[in-house]
Amino acid sequence: MKRIVSIGFLLLWAPSAFASAFMSPSAQSTNYALEIRLGPYKPSISSNDAVKDWYNLNFPEKSSIINGHPLMYGVETDWYLFDRFGLTGIYGRIGYWKASGSTRACSLNTTCNFDNATATNKDGNGTQNFSALPLSMGVVYRATFIKEKWSIPLVPYGKAGIDYWFWWNTANGSTSYSGGKRAKGGTWGWHATAGLALNLDFIEPNTAAQAQQASRLNDTYLFFEAQWNFADDFGQSNSKPEFSSAPQYTMGLTFEFY
Repeated sequence: MKRIVSIGFLLLWAPSAFASAFMSPSAQSTNYALEIRLGPYKPSISSNDAVKDWYNLNFPEKSSIINGHPLMYGVETDWYLFDRFGLTGIYGRIGYWKASGSTRACSLNTTCNFDNATATNKDGNGTQNFSALPLSMGVVYRATFIKEKWSIPLVPYGKAGIDYWFWWNTANGSTSYSGGKRAKGGTWGWHATAGLALNLDFIEPNTAAQAQQASRLNDTYLFFEAQWNFADDFGQSNSKPEFSSAPQYTMGLTFEFY
């Protein structure tokens, strides 16, 4: 886990190192941004019906926060390379998601694992969690010229990038086993995003101006976006969990700095 977190922090820092080679800091334009993200998420899990049945049996909708969609939390950093006709740059992101449920009471002479759905409908005596930690990197475009040219506090944006989903399943605090192997691994994928951000500076313009001078905070946004995930090892997932979804809705705050 420590190695995964270290990779995540490296991913958040990497865009800044890359961007610094192309753009020097300037007080006239936004140079980077920090995003705090939150939204419900439910993965496709698999194209295999038996594996889908296993997931739905072990993690029923009643055990999740929003109709079978546990919340995903995330942090993202954006670093902008170009500021002509909007902001264009690169980003790194780390997220965390967990589905929780009860262990299952299994049928006689069978083993409940990720490879089959032989568990009964009865709850077992313990708890289990299926967790994912996606790391993402990609390109972002924000149409900030709409706000700057026409004073409209709305900024549409788009993103696209690649992902690596670390995942693991635990029962009663220990890693589960599937087919004699530990139930953990990673799945490659990619995503595409469309969103709309509301600039909050118009609510308290004087406060926003003071924050700009004191902390280099250029703009603050409340955003809402839809993201399409295609995480199936590029069609080669085999028995691995898949994290595709269409779409995943996320909201949060973006803080842009110059």
